[in-house]
Amino acid sequence: MATATDLVGVATLTLNLALDVPDTDIRAALYEVKAGGSVVFLTQDGVRARYRLSDRQPVLATPGRVAAYRFEHFNLVARTLARGSVVRLVVVPLGASLQVERNRNSAKPVALQTAADNRVARVELHMGPGLSHLELPWGR
Repeated sequence: MATATDLVGVATLTLNLALDVPDTDIRAALYEVKAGGSVVFLTQDGVRARYRLSDRQPVLATPGRVAAYRFEHFNLVARTLARGSVVRLVVVPLGASLQVERNRNSAKPVALQTAADNRVARVELHMGPGLSHLELPWGR
């Protein structure tokens, strides 16, 4: 950024992804990277593939098919980004967590999955005009 810039509000992100498994968890996080190289965490959100269309009705992913995944539950950010900073977007599989039950990437309901259901997920991110995009709430 050429000057200090306010980031105030809630970000939204759409990722166009193709999976080779029926379900997986994806985490997206935003960071401020300052000119000197230090990094400040801003916010994060996660999506379970089977709930990408509805929080109430699971729909398994079709392996190989590109689908839109909306990240609309980032936390509110109110921060002045320093001059020379950039915003970094990091997209990673959620993996094991103490806060979220482990998704082993199979078609079974997550609560019924065991180690025998473990599958490694390959996730392809599709980028380009009209595809994946990040909307940031720039202040005035």
